[in-house]
Amino acid sequence: MEPGDDNPANMKIPRAFVEKMLETNERLARESERKKEREEIICRLLASGMPVDEISIVLKIRAEEIREIEDSNVRSKIPDYAKKLKARRKSRERAARN
Repeated sequence: MEPGDDNPANMKIPRAFVEKMLETNERLARESERKKEREEIICRLLASGMPVDEISIVLKIRAEEIREIEDSNVRSKIPDYAKKLKARRKSRERAARN
């Protein structure tokens, strides 16, 4: 806005502010995607039967964080991954027999 102008239609957003907001949104999106990937990997390893302590060593993540992810996904993702893993193993066994 120009000095003395009360019309919001004349308001201009500084370029630096817009660029900073875009950078922030991009960074948050990347962090969110990394978190989702890490959670998926942990759930798949838990579904395969790998103990929390081993996952912690392999992925270099605190065991408490793994337990938190396990607690939040114990009813949804982990059983689904276990079911899919079991089906893949059966499919491979059938393919090996033929």
